[in-house]
Amino acid sequence: MTDTRNTPALAGGPKRAVLYLRVSTARQATQGGEAEGYSIPAQRAACQRKAQDLGATVVDEYIDAGQSARSADRPALQDLLNRLMDAHDVDYVIVHKVDRLARDRADDVAIGLTIHKAGAGTSFGIRADRRDTGRNAAARHHGRDRRVLLEEPLH
Repeated sequence: MTDTRNTPALAGGPKRAVLYLRVSTARQATQGGEAEGYSIPAQRAACQRKAQDLGATVVDEYIDAGQSARSADRPALQDLLNRLMDAHDVDYVIVHKVDRLARDRADDVAIGLTIHKAGAGTSFGIRADRRDTGRNAAARHHGRDRRVLLEEPLH
């Protein structure tokens, strides 16, 4: 991937996206016999499809393997948020599902505000429906309709 950290996103130019990928446990990060486990490659594939749908080029990805979303204090997430605020070179942050980004409503709002202030939109790699159960129910509990996505860059 091309390093675009010092090149601001240009209005009307090609759209640039970064991916945020996360699994909660070290076991998930290594299961399936793959270097990144099974879930990270599956998340990456879904997010890359979304980038393609949006007409965006993926310029970087941030991976928190074995990091819970109960807190926003995750190394790759913090690197991503710092990049957004410092470089302003991203049009989209693409995440597989909202629960990969945050499970805590306050963190969800804070992360969303940081992305918004940096002039980027948020998009999710899949569309969820009301039949989701288990952990995905946490996002519904927080009142966020994951089907309503900000898919237009803000600049």
